[in-house]
Amino acid sequence: MSAFDNLFIEQRSTIEQLKRILPNYRKLGKEKFSAVKTRNRITALQDMWTSCKSLHVKLQQTATETQRQHQYFTEEEFFDAEGEFEDSLDTLAELLSKQEKPAQSVATSKAGDTTLFGEAHNTSAFALPRITIPAFKGDPTRWESFRDSYNALVGSNDTLNNAQKLYFFKSFLEGEAARIIEHIQISDANYDGAWGLLVDEYDNSRALVHAHIHAFASLPIMKTETSRELKHLRDTASASLSALVNLKRPVEHWDDLLVYIISQKLSSRTRTEWNLRLGASNDYPSFKVLKEFLTERIRGIAEPVNFEEASSGVSQSGVKGKTKAAVHNATARKCPCCKGNYFLTFCPAFRKKSVEQRYQIAKQARVCFNCLRPGHFPAQCPSENRCSTCQKSHHSVLHRDNSEKKEPASEPPRQAIRL
Repeated sequence: MSAFDNLFIEQRSTIEQLKRILPNYRKLGKEKFSAVKTRNRITALQDMWTSCKSLHVKLQQTATETQRQHQYFTEEEFFDAEGEFEDSLDTLAELLSKQEKPAQSVATSKAGDTTLFGEAHNTSAFALPRITIPAFKGDPTRWESFRDSYNALVGSNDTLNNAQKLYFFKSFLEGEAARIIEHIQISDANYDGAWGLLVDEYDNSRALVHAHIHAFASLPIMKTETSRELKHLRDTASASLSALVNLKRPVEHWDDLLVYIISQKLSSRTRTEWNLRLGASNDYPSFKVLKEFLTERIRGIAEPVNFEEASSGVSQSGVKGKTKAAVHNATARKCPCCKGNYFLTFCPAFRKKSVEQRYQIAKQARVCFNCLRPGHFPAQCPSENRCSTCQKSHHSVLHRDNSEKKEPASEPPRQAIRL
């Protein structure tokens, strides 16, 4: 057997092993999946692909003109393997991302979990939803909620020592709040001081009152007549007033001022409707009346449910709510060559075309020359794969021989200068 035949046999075996990694893992069953196993499969997949690329280069180097008519080249088995590799890697990477999300310990996440501070909390016969503590980034309007949640789940937990509490405390802080105590080392002795720094910075009644009033008073005037903007206005005002009540402010006497400030934020059409609601009354309305009007208005301009679609499990609002995410995904997977429901790199019709035709299709579809997927250019391509022949930042199916003049690039060719 020739050297080419030996390399081909080895390459065919490598490709078959690469293709079996994901199906074999799925055979284990979801109950046996784990982050460690998924990580091992990714490593094995990447090692197999490295061997595959190396063998492909050797096959190209040793192949004669006659051997280049071998089915390995004519049917582009290497490029098919490349597609299998990318698809398997994407699937395993997504699975690993889900597996590495917080599940059992606050130590692995910034989310607090009441079941993580000792078995004594597990008093229910069924699994309760996890209670999380949103990260505090320094927004004064979020301080009270964070403070009370932290104290309930961590600060008052007697099963934790001060060093552990400080570890969790620091893990729940981001941005400006995190910078205040970033230089404090984790130890029992430093916990009270670290907590005190945050309390001194944010547990300031005057600053909190100012922040909550500013939250709704600084809202911009509505530009469009949408239920979403009305909800934002109503809910921001209600949340701020609830916080001000907790701060012992005399909110019950502020109705006139509140109604004036909030009514000035309404769009011209909603303000007209509000004036019509008041009619001929000479009494200044209360905030409760305004809030009821906003709620009715939100319901009135919201998109109605299509009951025919709802009966089939799809609502009008549900369709619109998913459109932005779903349309982009469907469009991204729409093959620009044959309109099939897959990426361009998997298109059989695309692979049968000449290199120049492939290049033109990729150019017209405005896909990345490196991975043949839309949404970015080669300079921002997240894929680490490069052309298997020349190692440049274009897909292997776009590679041109040196005899060809053009090469896929992000810059247009320069025109010749006539002297």
